[in-house]
Amino acid sequence: MNQAFGEKSGGHTFKMFYVSESGAEVPNISGCADCHKTVTDFNHFGLREDVDSLLDALDTELIRLGVKTAGNHYAVRGTFPADVAAGFLNWYLFVEDKSHGIHNPPYVKAVLTNTIAKMKTY
Repeated sequence: MNQAFGEKSGGHTFKMFYVSESGAEVPNISGCADCHKTVTDFNHFGLREDVDSLLDALDTELIRLGVKTAGNHYAVRGTFPADVAAGFLNWYLFVEDKSHGIHNPPYVKAVLTNTIAKMKTY
């Protein structure tokens, strides 16, 4: 049974963890564990690290192409090739989704890997 922690995480908040008063991330994986018995954290099989690394690499390419600036989640004004604009949208989708690819790992990794490869052609 998915255990909610008030408005901090779980339940209908869609927040999978909260930051405690000490600054530690407190995960709420009970909802996942009902179906995925081996899940003990949100970096299951290193997925979170893999996706974060891909997002960082794509971020670097988008900064290089002038689509965005470091530390900024928004695109800069300008005219860009359609593929480059789509690359930004792919990055933004998975950054803002905040799931680190957990709901469809092969798809997320493929989209990010292919997007990085395409951005490197510009």
